[in-house]
Order: sequence, then structure tokens, then C-alpha cells
Amino acid sequence: MRPSPLFLLVAILALAAIARADTIRYQLSPDPDNALTNVEISWQTRDRTTTEALLAESAPGLPDIPALVGDVAVDGAEAAARNGATWRLTHRRGATLTLRYAVKGGQRGLDWEATQRPVTNYRFFHALGKVFLLTPAEPNRDAAAPRELHDITLRWRLPEGWSGSSSLGVGASVGARLSGADIRDATFLAGKLTRESRKVGPCQLELSLAGEYRFSSAQLADLAEELLKTQMTMVGETDLREYVVHVVPVGAALANGQTRIAGSGLLRSFALWLPPNAVLDDAVENLFAHEMFHQWNGRTLRAAMPDKLAYWFVEGFTDYFAMRSLMQSGRWTPKTYAKWINRCLRDYAQNPEKNAGNERIAADYWKERATVGEAPYQRGHLLALRWTRLAQTHGKTDAVDQWFRSLLDRARSDPRFELTNAELRNAGSKHLGEWFAAEFDRYVADAATIELPLDALGPRFNGKASTAFAFDPGFNVEKSVKAKRVEGLRPTSAAAKAGLRESDKLLSWTIPRESDRPLLLRIRRGERESEIKYLPRGAAFELLQFEPIDDSRRPKK
Repeated sequence: MRPSPLFLLVAILALAAIARADTIRYQLSPDPDNALTNVEISWQTRDRTTTEALLAESAPGLPDIPALVGDVAVDGAEAAARNGATWRLTHRRGATLTLRYAVKGGQRGLDWEATQRPVTNYRFFHALGKVFLLTPAEPNRDAAAPRELHDITLRWRLPEGWSGSSSLGVGASVGARLSGADIRDATFLAGKLTRESRKVGPCQLELSLAGEYRFSSAQLADLAEELLKTQMTMVGETDLREYVVHVVPVGAALANGQTRIAGSGLLRSFALWLPPNAVLDDAVENLFAHEMFHQWNGRTLRAAMPDKLAYWFVEGFTDYFAMRSLMQSGRWTPKTYAKWINRCLRDYAQNPEKNAGNERIAADYWKERATVGEAPYQRGHLLALRWTRLAQTHGKTDAVDQWFRSLLDRARSDPRFELTNAELRNAGSKHLGEWFAAEFDRYVADAATIELPLDALGPRFNGKASTAFAFDPGFNVEKSVKAKRVEGLRPTSAAAKAGLRESDKLLSWTIPRESDRPLLLRIRRGERESEIKYLPRGAAFELLQFEPIDDSRRPKK
């Protein structure tokens, strides 16, 4: 059989990339005594006289990432100049460069305002690649060409009793063939870690936990194994050889009933940030499944920049597949699944920016994270449910899955392929049918309000109109928690009716951010301490909600 022109083009581009590949060796030396990590980079360049190395410019809670890097020294270069987060090095052709610098990492650990901040303390070192590693830049990269790959080696020099792990692998010295973007999108963890290893088909699953939690490492490994196996089957994955999970403690232990978690799906890996006394509940399971699925929707299948134009698919469809994988793995019962679908419907109904268009989302995603930033998650998830059911009514039982897998297959075979809304519309019309184009235009392009059919979740669930209440704590939660006293109390609110008063000192609080779960405050007024408990309910409204059908009540066939 004669190779296709596309195959030959990809092969030629790959050989050209190999010829240009640099050899880069990173050595990481955490220094807990001085709350910093020393980095040494040996960089063998290829066929050029200038090299650009960069960090990310900023990250949530980190407005100036280059300020974290100090005492940069360069050997082997004729000149070195910094412009923002990029270092431009001039050197002889094919020179070997040596870069040394220190990364400032506070000893006090992470806080929720900046979970991506590098930390080096007596318990662990943790950072994402983009916030501390100088990596190959990709200046003026042609979107039609694959990213340049480099031969990367990572070596740890660690205090006694420590072990190291990263997205590149687990061990004192690991290597991989990666792009600069891959290295920036990697997680690094070292310390006195608790580790678990599992084999999931051809994939080696590695978990490393810093700190202690109210679940065992084996319990978390069970979850990771179940989800990875289910998701790899979902997407037809056969080439993933290693997947790494890092669990890192953030802040102080929370009061019973409080939950705070964060995570990031990265290069063949997932960083999970938890409070020290976290439990392994369905909120952690949901986040875990979501970030793991980004291995395929977001990494293998990449969105063209600006990527937020397609966040309804990258994030919203990831929610859909993540929750399905929790059901299919047996981790979630139908009751728990319905609970999370109902929450999505409630949040969507109450989101004042649910009709924000894709351009608005791209512009204001971080500026208005709680409203505009949530719209693509909600929209994409509900559209996946709606389109799955509509496809079934047209005789196509798994058309949404076929659509997704066709996009994955294209991305696997063509490293130049990137998602755009035009590509999504065309591929969806091919796999779901002619009716899909009008649906896409209405709900994706025009951001119309989405309605689900009563049988959207299939025969195991009933959908019905229900009365719900807007979440309304009755005071300004953000300002009050920050000031440790009640601010912005509304006199007619449920909070005021329960006895809360402006300027009451907050001693502890449990704020579930759901209108049907009690909000609990412990306050001090003068010399007296008391407890205030109430349902944070605002205005009532009608919306669709689902409940599982008990097998014993199903009609007999």
C-alpha cells in the first residue's frame, strides 16, 4: 500500500523536528532550610545562534511569576537579555548552555488564593512547570506545524528520606520527549510522600500524596484505577503508558461540613489540592473524574487559541463524560448522579450570565469567574445531555460518543489538528444528523437558554418540574469571611430572621452554597457566643429536576 500524502507530510515534519530537537537536562534541588529550590539546566542547542526560554507570565493568585525566580546565572552564552517572562540567549551555533537560578518557595505551605505558587518547606516541594522552570519557547509557531519536541531529562537531588515524582515519571532520574508547552504543563512534587502504584491495562498509574487526609492512599488509588480504566475504555485509549496523580495539602483543616478543593489536569497527570482533613466524598470524586478526562478533552484534543471560545466543549463535555464515568464505574449510584445533574440545572437557572456568548466568555472568563466563567461548563454539560437524547430519538444511540471519538482519532493521527467551533459543527452534523446544525447555531453560536426533555437521563430516571430556591446567604460572604465579621446583612433575609446581625464576629462558618442545606455560623456578639443555623433560601422558581426510578417500582414488561 502506498503511504498517503498526509502520512508522508506528518513523517517529514516529525523527522525535521527530531533534527532540530534540543537535549535539556533539569536538576531540581529543594532546600527546605532556605525555603527555596535550586534549578540547574544543561541545554544542548541545535543549529541556531539564539535560544529563547520562558516561564508563564502569570497564574491565578500569581500576577508576576518571573519575580519568583532569582539569581539567574548563564554560562555558555555570549549575551543574555530578559523581556518580561522570556530570556533571550545569544550563543555560538550548537552551544551547550548552563542556567542556574533559585525559585522562592514559602515555608508556610499553600493557600487557596494561590494553589499554583511554588512551595519548598520541611514537608514537601511542589510546583507546576510553568511557574518555575525555564522552558523552550515556541516563537511564531505555525499552527499548521506540530510542536517541536526535545529530549528532556529530570534529575532530583533531595533531602534524606524524600522521594520525587513528576508528570515525566516517578524516580530520581526520568526522561521523556516533550515540547516546551508540555514541560510548562507538568506537575512536580517531592517530599516524604505516600505512594501507590497500580497497573491499568497498558498504563502504569502512580499516586504520590504529601500530607495526611481522612482517607487512605489505597482508597484514592482505588478511585483513580476505576476511573482511569472506565475513561480509557470510553475513549478507546490504547497508547497511554503512564498517568501520575499528585495530592497536595492547602491551608488549614476546615470545620466539619465545609468543603474546598481544586485541581488541574496536566501532562499525563493530575494535581489535586485538598485541605489537610479532606474526606473522599462525591465532590472530590467529581473533580477527580473531570480533571482526569482532560487527558483526552483538552490535551489530546486541543482547542485552537483563544481556547475559551470552545470551553463549552472542552469543559462542559468533560463534565458530561466525567459524571458518566463515575456512574459506569459503579462509583456513583443513580441517586448521586441525579444529585449532580440537578445541581447543574439549578446553577444554570440561577446564573445571570447563562446566555453569555463565546466571545464574551473568552474576554471575561477570569474577570467574572463565578458567572461568565461557569456558563461554558453548564452549557456544554446540558447540551451533551440534550443532544444524546435527541440523537437517540433519531435512531442513533451512541452518536455523541462517536462524534467525540472521531475528533480524538483525528487529533491522534494529525498533530496539527485543533478544535474550532466550525470543526465541531461540521463533525457533529456528520455524526448526529442534519438536525444538529440548527441546534448548534441556536445554543452554541447564539447562546439560547437550554431546555432538557423529561427523559434526558434515560429510562432509569424521571424528570419533573420542581420548586427550587435561589441560594441567598443574606450577607456578603466574601467580605465577611475575609473580615471575620458580618458585612452587608440584608434586614429581610433568612439570615436576619434567624438572628444574625451586622458586625457580628464570625468564629467559624459552614457555608455549603446550596439553598437546601443549612448554613451554620458561630458568632460572638459582645461577650456572648452563639450558633445561628438557617436555610439560605431566596426567591422560589420552577425548574426541571431528576430522580432515579426504584427498580421495585418499575412497571413490568
